[in-house]
Order: sequence, then C-alpha cells, then structure tokens
Amino acid sequence: MTLKMSRVSRGAATMILAAATAGSALVVAPAAAAQDSPAPTDETTCKDAGTISVLAAFDQMAAETKAGIPAQFASMFDTNVNNLRASLVSTNVAYVDVSRDASEINAEAEDNEDPYANFAVARLDKIRNGEADAVVAFQDLTLSEVVETLVLGMYTFTVPLDVVAAGMPSIGPTPLTPIAQGVPLVGSMLTSYTTIGFFAKLPFQYGSRGIKQLAVAWQNNLTARCWDGEAAPSDEERLSDGGARPVVPVQPQERANAEYMTLDDAETCVPASAETLGAALDRVAESMRGQVPADKQGAFDAEVARLQNNARTARITNNFIMKEPEDLNPVLAYIDDPMITFAWGAVQGAVDGTASGTTAVADLTVGNGVDYTYVADSLVGMIVSKIWGTVVPGVELPVGTGTMEFSVVPNFPAVASYFSGQALDTYNNVLDTMCLVHPEDAETGE
Repeated sequence: MTLKMSRVSRGAATMILAAATAGSALVVAPAAAAQDSPAPTDETTCKDAGTISVLAAFDQMAAETKAGIPAQFASMFDTNVNNLRASLVSTNVAYVDVSRDASEINAEAEDNEDPYANFAVARLDKIRNGEADAVVAFQDLTLSEVVETLVLGMYTFTVPLDVVAAGMPSIGPTPLTPIAQGVPLVGSMLTSYTTIGFFAKLPFQYGSRGIKQLAVAWQNNLTARCWDGEAAPSDEERLSDGGARPVVPVQPQERANAEYMTLDDAETCVPASAETLGAALDRVAESMRGQVPADKQGAFDAEVARLQNNARTARITNNFIMKEPEDLNPVLAYIDDPMITFAWGAVQGAVDGTASGTTAVADLTVGNGVDYTYVADSLVGMIVSKIWGTVVPGVELPVGTGTMEFSVVPNFPAVASYFSGQALDTYNNVLDTMCLVHPEDAETGE
C-alpha cells in the first residue's frame, strides 16, 4: 500500500532523511552487516510508529518523497538517499541514549508532555532492566524512538535561546516607554514591556516556542501515520550487551534511583513522589551504609537515628503543606507561581480549619519536598535578583520629562533561575511518572 504524503509529511520526511546520519554522533561500532529492504508482499499490514522500524519508515518516506522530485534531480536524490541509508544501517548506538515516546511510557508521561523527563524515565527503566551497557543497531530502532530522541534534541537546541531571553537586560527606553509611564496606577509595570531589551528578547522567546511547536507537530504527524514494512525487532533480538559508549554516561545516582523506581505494574502504581520523607531517609541511609568505614558505623548510625527522630517529632501545620494550584483555585494554575500558591493555601487553611491539624515531617511525601523546593527556589531567585540590582546598578537615561534606570548587564540570576526551574520540573515529572518498586515497604502519603 502506498500512502500519499501531506505537505507536512514531506517536510518531516526530509528531516528524517537528513537526521538519519544523526546516529553517527552516537557511534559505538559498525553493525555486522546491512540488511536489505523487505521484499514487497501481496498483503501489507499497517503499522504504527511504535512498531515500524526506522529503516522501513526511511525507505517508505524516501520512495514517497522521490515521487515529488523533478526527473532531472532524481539521480542526485537517489545518491543522497543511498548514502544516508548506508550510514543508518552501519551504525550502532548506546541504548540508554535513545529516548521513548510518552505514549509508550504511561498516561502520566503523556500528561506531562516533557521530553526531558521521558528521556530520564527511559534511561532509568533501561538501567533497572540491566540494559545500561546495551548496544542496538540504529536500523533496529522504532520510528517513534528515533523521532522522540530527535524531538529531545530540538528542545535542547532551544536552551540557548531561552537563556538569552531570560538574561536580557532592559538596555534602554523606546518611544513607547514614556507613553506607558504616563498610564495611571500601572505605568511603572507597563514600562518593563516597552524597553529595548523587552523587544530584543522576543525573537528568542518566540523562536524557542516555534521550534518546540514545530517539533511536536512533526512528531504528531509522523506518529499518526500508517506505515508499511518490517517491524522493529524485539529487545531480546536487537540488543547486544557490552561495549556501549553513551553520549550521556550512566551516573551512580541513576543506578541508585533505578533500584527503587520502576515502570512495572502501572495499575497498582504508587508514584515515587508519594514516598514519605521518613521512608526515603531510611532507604538512603541503607544505601549509604555499605560505603561507611567499619570504624565509623557507630557514628553513622547515631546520626541517622538523630535525623529519623527529628523527622518524627518535628511537625508542620497542615495549611502550610503545599497543594496543587487547581485544588485551591483555577486562577492559580494560570498564574503558575509557587510562592503565591503557597501563600494562598496557608491563608485558605486558616479559614477552613486546616490549620488546626499538624503532620510530622517524616510523613510528608517526597512530592511535598519538591513543592517546598519550588517555593525556596522562587524565594531565593527574588532575593538574589534584589541583591544583583544593588551590586550591579543600572544607568539613568532620560524618559519623557524625567529619567529612568535601565540595566545593561545580563541578568545572570534570571538565567540561574531558568536552569533550576527546568531541573525541578524534570525531576518532579520523573517522580510522578515512575512507581515505587516496593510500595509495601514504604509508607506513602495521601
């Protein structure tokens, strides 16, 4: 069956054809031999992107794209395609460097829409399954695996754009600044949207958003298609153990996390974020015990006991336990500010009686801990920004009949906040996506 490609599909095909050599950056060793394209059959079965091999998808897109190529360029097209295909079939990659589509993880991953978390979850799952050192032929990957990994690359490409936008100083006024300054009550706020820096960062902001939207649209187009050809082999058939040289080396902390988090048993899943801080403290202490010298074991045990006792005796008023913004007020979800959400919950709890109860710190969940980290990160960002404004003063420039101060030095605290916020988002999404291996061995918060 030959499928007619849309204009977007043709663009996607071109990207896949060009991206086929991306695997060369992940080269481990040449594959033993290139496989021939599957012979056509009388009856073709339609396959989805999670089943079809990238080699079969490559062949199909190349054939469909060639149909629109002018005859005088056909020979050149064939040469380029053959070269790309040869690179694809002769390349092996470290399996942990390959991401996984959210639809092949779980519903939580689909809701999060986070390529970084998908990559982290896929790595942890592979490490847990003993595949940290596994190698796979590029041609044996599924189309969805390759596309998700390329989407991750496109998201990563936007990081410099986001950094420039976050760090852009106000620089100076524009003709709109004095007009905004004259607006009653909100003039001082509006002026920040009329500076040279504000307009200078817009191309970076919208460029980043555009690339991400393009990546998602491209992925949706490819994964929604019906594909012909040979399915990718199973993991048992395509993986070979040993010799992997991943672009992102496996870290000891990843191995430790993979020991207590899993993707198995989704129906009975207790999210890793639901583990209590007390249970997490016990788990971490047990994992560290083997690294403590024999003559220090007593001191180590005493310190762990002290921390455990403090966690059990220290209590927090329930209205100061972070809640989801939408559980408090739908407006908070749009504001998306952890400090405002925290303050709102504290005030609302004082009104509805929540403040009358307390919870031991040991019974708070890891997810609660991440929530407090969001608040701390936001608070630290505000404080550092104030200090930065004092240490790095701006310049006074004329605006209307008076003057205004404008910054000319990049806003490095804002850049730091951008990175810490991204890291927290990814960590939070990973915890919500993965499950505790032994939920019966750990108390779980509500």
